[in-house]
Amino acid sequence: MANFLVAVVVIIGFASNVELLYVSPGASPNKTTDNFGVETKSLDQLYADAQKEGCKAIIYAGGDVPGQQDYYKNLFEQKFKGCTLDIIVDYSKFHDARINYQFQNGPLIPDVVQLQTLQDFPIWKNQSRFMRYKPKDWDMIMKDFKDPDGYFLPIFFSHFTNCVNNNLMKDPKTWPTNIKDYLKPELKGHIVLTYPNDDDAVLFLFKLFIDKYGWGFVQELNDKQNVTWVRGTEEPSVALAENRTWAAIAAGCDFNNPPGVSTFVLPKSDPFMTWAQTAAIFKDAKNPATAKLYLNWIVSADVQRNNLGSWSIRTDVPPPKPYGPLSSYKSQTNPLDFKTFMENRAAVEDLKTKMMLIIGEPKGPASPGNLGMYPTKALPH
Repeated sequence: MANFLVAVVVIIGFASNVELLYVSPGASPNKTTDNFGVETKSLDQLYADAQKEGCKAIIYAGGDVPGQQDYYKNLFEQKFKGCTLDIIVDYSKFHDARINYQFQNGPLIPDVVQLQTLQDFPIWKNQSRFMRYKPKDWDMIMKDFKDPDGYFLPIFFSHFTNCVNNNLMKDPKTWPTNIKDYLKPELKGHIVLTYPNDDDAVLFLFKLFIDKYGWGFVQELNDKQNVTWVRGTEEPSVALAENRTWAAIAAGCDFNNPPGVSTFVLPKSDPFMTWAQTAAIFKDAKNPATAKLYLNWIVSADVQRNNLGSWSIRTDVPPPKPYGPLSSYKSQTNPLDFKTFMENRAAVEDLKTKMMLIIGEPKGPASPGNLGMYPTKALPH
């Protein structure tokens, strides 16, 4: 057998009935009773406002490697000439601790925060850390994922599910689609997994599979498949792109992947993970006009329709064919479940410890690098 790796990054969700998820694209907007702060200015007008303050902003963004958000940085800076976005990527769990430290000791560096640690946003709202601000088209943003008072909002959906290397796995019939496919003997020694006890999103996916298949699945995967465990969810995607892996369950395989070796494959019946990456402007932001421009831009119909690789957070932007709305997969995923999971920190820590007892402590340096307590620029990349 060819000496390649199969990368797997695992994730979880819980099925529940959420009316919002099943609103058909193009349906009536999510009307709110309080329209305080809803933006009325166009992007051009917001751009002019941002230019008056220097058109720069610092964003602390959850992610795995320093350049992971460069696509959005470059897209923004190309559209708004003379503007600079310093998007500083680190694990969300590190950014939230860093921000809490800055709250306590000063100064606060970022203007905008966008993280997967969804439990932080209600806490920081209650601490009066955020600016109350509703971007234009607020009523088109899915209501169950935004703060009704306007202090935080979703900016895009992320998903973790199957991605295959169509160069190394030419026959679609051989593509792993459900998680137990990764227990096949022919994949032994050719699997890369992100430590679930190092990333809460990966931990959530594992929980989903444990709920369906039991702890025996994790034990068998670890004991029999000679898994290579890694830190960060970027490495499986890179291995896929570099022809070092056959398949992955990772965030780097999008709907609109450019032509190449990666093909996005939804599972036949198993759960997959979706969640709404959430953002807010800090009340003490040094560059509020540029922060407002960024939020209005990233939730705009144009960006949501043409530049994201997952489902849109807008009710009027359908997914690209052949994919259906999230309601098509309601027995497999519900983006709200991850927030519920993240809010129960005692249960999260208990699950992490159980995972550690099976697979061991995470080894190796953090994939984003060491940014310290007050980063103002992305690390070189």
